[in-house]
Amino acid sequence: MKPITYLSEHPQEWASSLDDADTLEKLKLLCEEWKELAPDALRTVVKMTGADFLQWRAGLKMERKGKFAGDSFSEKYSDITMPTIMFKVAMFASDYKVPWGLAYIRMKETGTLPVDEAKR
Repeated sequence: MKPITYLSEHPQEWASSLDDADTLEKLKLLCEEWKELAPDALRTVVKMTGADFLQWRAGLKMERKGKFAGDSFSEKYSDITMPTIMFKVAMFASDYKVPWGLAYIRMKETGTLPVDEAKR
């Protein structure tokens, strides 16, 4: 994961990296590398089996083509496709019309950065 700067767009980089993770091992390594921003994705991925990975890849490909992969896919794998911290920062960035990186840095400075729910 690249350092976060004011102009960073980490959700886009994450999405692109997901497309490149074509094996379960690559996905696990990716989530480990991004664990600061995607701890929920890491928790989900470490529990995945080979069959789960194939199901996730198939659903991801559907979603990338603009087709909804289904409620069960979303419930099971949304922590991977859009980790909570990145999602909440993206919503803040959208509300204030600022780059994702700027939103992340300001939220961190003001103590409003989302906290990993598992650490509470």
